[in-house]
Amino acid sequence: MNGLKKIQMELKKLHKNIYKLCEKQSFLHMMTIFDIRCYNFSIKEVYNMLFKELSKDEFQQFSNAYPDNNFWQTTNMAQMRENRGYSTSYVGIIDQNHIIAACMLSFVPIFRSYSYCKIMRGPLLDFTDLKLFDFFHHHLIPYLKKKKCLYLHMDPYIPYKERDIHGNIIENGYNFDYIYQHFLKIGYTHEGFTRGIDPLREPRWMYTINTDSITKE
Repeated sequence: MNGLKKIQMELKKLHKNIYKLCEKQSFLHMMTIFDIRCYNFSIKEVYNMLFKELSKDEFQQFSNAYPDNNFWQTTNMAQMRENRGYSTSYVGIIDQNHIIAACMLSFVPIFRSYSYCKIMRGPLLDFTDLKLFDFFHHHLIPYLKKKKCLYLHMDPYIPYKERDIHGNIIENGYNFDYIYQHFLKIGYTHEGFTRGIDPLREPRWMYTINTDSITKE
């Protein structure tokens, strides 16, 4: 067996093991394996936007002010992940000197200096702006490759279809299937409409309460 053949067999074995680790997922749990599934495309930076690493303070300020923020995308969550032995970093998109999108990246060690990246309930950006997400994705993948990251797993903080309290789809309710389809188009893999609890993943079903009208009294 020549050296190239042996390397190819080892890579296939690695990919198989990675899928076994992640066979039970939740929506929207999307994964891309960079060396075989990354969709390469060109994108014009029409808006003069810039993808860059953010400081902890920059990310915290943006996260605190973001309308659809959540606990998973905070510096507190990053600290908790670091306490458990993971590494973290912050990245964002700058437009006209303002941060318009950002996320906390969590790196889970696999072997040697290699890891996989988790974006828990993120990134914090407007997913209805597909071009903005394309810009983010297009710049994130090379960034992660430089960090020896083997694949990316994310579960964006967006609902799929509007449902009532019993889980039934509401007629004429919101429907973000087009965002899901766009993820697939640019190279992500959906890991299943699963039910139940998976300790390795964030919950797919969540209840939220509007607290705007709630007072201390």
